[in-house]
Amino acid sequence: MDALADQPCGDFTVDGEIVAFSRGRTDFARLQQRMALTRRRDVEASGVAVTYYVFDLLRLDGRDTTGLPLWARRSLLRRAPAIRSPLRTTPHRNAGGAELLAESCERGWEGLIAKRADRRTLLALRERLDELRTSGSPFDGPVREAGARWVEPELVAQIDFTEWTRDGMLRHPRYLGLRDDKKPTDVARERPSGRAAA
Repeated sequence: MDALADQPCGDFTVDGEIVAFSRGRTDFARLQQRMALTRRRDVEASGVAVTYYVFDLLRLDGRDTTGLPLWARRSLLRRAPAIRSPLRTTPHRNAGGAELLAESCERGWEGLIAKRADRRTLLALRERLDELRTSGSPFDGPVREAGARWVEPELVAQIDFTEWTRDGMLRHPRYLGLRDDKKPTDVARERPSGRAAA
């Protein structure tokens, strides 16, 4: 994206999400019309404008910022990089999460981005995953994601998501925590139950 390449600070890493809008709301189906298009003329012919919402600043001027508190990273993000269209930042709130979640459900939003002010939970998970690291993929078929890292399938995580995509991936996944009460062999893909007879 040109807006990220054309920045006064050349060395930075941000966390964010690309969205497309339809009638003032994000629309994943519309975004799919733009996905995988790399040639400028194809992008322009699609007629789909995208916006990149920037959530967090992970690196700035060669320094890792992930050790800073979230409020400090958000403060740096407001000053560098330069946020201008098609880049946007999200509003930041320290309270009212339950009310915001209820509002997002009522209005049909695709979701909210929530980040903990501390990193203890993620660091603990990372340590457990590092102990299980392996060189080979546990899946039968090929995995397209470049740079994927593999672990032995010994942990069970609870993941909230909106739906399965056509190619069998999770849409809008959200990590809820580990399930120590279940074994990997207990886990199977849930299938929708048939409709009850009228």
